[in-house]
Amino acid sequence: MPLEHAGQQGHGEAGLGCGQASADRRRARATPARSKLRWEFGALSFKEGETVSDFGVRISTLAANLRSLGDNIQDAEVVQKLLQVVPEKLTQAVVSLEMFLDLNRVSIEEVIGRLRVFEERLKPKEVTDSLGRLMLCEEDWEARRKSRRGQESSGGPWQAAWARTRPQQRRHFVA
Repeated sequence: MPLEHAGQQGHGEAGLGCGQASADRRRARATPARSKLRWEFGALSFKEGETVSDFGVRISTLAANLRSLGDNIQDAEVVQKLLQVVPEKLTQAVVSLEMFLDLNRVSIEEVIGRLRVFEERLKPKEVTDSLGRLMLCEEDWEARRKSRRGQESSGGPWQAAWARTRPQQRRHFVA
């Protein structure tokens, strides 16, 4: 290199080359971390009892971390992974989403939102009357009656006498 150009390193095209080299060094350092995150992404699955929302946070965070390390993971890939690992109870929802959505264009947030709706609808609803009391099916009522009969017979002589003298009134009371 001529002496007149010695002080000019880092300027012009030579400077761009140095900047590119530093970016390459950052990518090289990120490669092991990116490989580890890619492996985690491939092994990702729902944990026992995990909700769609919680899993959505985990998969979205993992995808964001991959992107920050220079990986060009696409939303379509994240959506596909999500739909592959959903619990068995949501497979019907996955089939519906695959049939009616363009999985190459839909966002991960939209898929998570739709799966959350399915998940909420699967939760058992408590059946209560207008006073907020739990309604029971016939089998549950019979089990309660048998339990009460056992308590009455062991509750002392006055309870047994009451049960014998007022059988018709007892039939009308259901608690």
